[in-house]
This record gives sequence, C-alpha cells and structure tokens, in this order.
Amino acid sequence: MKTANRMLNPTEPKFVAFDDDSQGAWGAATGDKLPVDQSGGYSCTWGEFDFSNQGKDGWSGWDVSAIQAQSANQTVQGMEGTNFRNAYSSKEKGVDGIGGSQGPGAVRLITIIGYDE
Repeated sequence: MKTANRMLNPTEPKFVAFDDDSQGAWGAATGDKLPVDQSGGYSCTWGEFDFSNQGKDGWSGWDVSAIQAQSANQTVQGMEGTNFRNAYSSKEKGVDGIGGSQGPGAVRLITIIGYDE
C-alpha cells in the first residue's frame, strides 16, 4: 500500500490520478498538520473514496465528513464535492448513504477545500 502526504498552498490546484481498485482519504485543516482529538485520532473535516472496487463489481463511492471535528469541538473546515453539497455531520453519525456513488467506469471528482457559501 502506498500513501502520499500532500499539502496545498492557498488557491493552489492539485490533480491526482488513481488506479482502479484504489481506496484512500484526505483531510482539510489550516496549518501544516491535521488536528487530533484527545485520543490521538485525526479530527478534521475529511473525505474518503473507493474507486472501481473489484470486490463491488467495479463500483465507486465517496463522501466527506465533519463528525470527528465536531465531536472534538474543533473547527469544521469547508469542503465541497461535485454532485453533492451535503456531508456527514455529528447528526448523521451511523447513517449510511450520504455522498456519491457511480457504476463501473472512470470517475472524476472535484473537491474544493476551504469552501464557504
């Protein structure tokens, strides 16, 4: 398994490509590291993806969540993803089905970090 840590400078675009059957996550927070909660777990706004999962007939899925940041009483960073504006909040803890999914084929996600309506 490969991991990549990448920082974004303000207004800097970042393009990333993934192979089929790839899973991963990203976090959004100001500063040069992700905040942690009292147990040491990352407590930022985060997103996760599962692209062309071969164990799920090639389907892809993704979502974003502010649950950990809210639970730790930390700042929720803005994030907007294509095709949806909703995300998991502490009210949706344990709820399934928020985010996006797509059948087999190429997926292109655009995520805006620091989004504010």
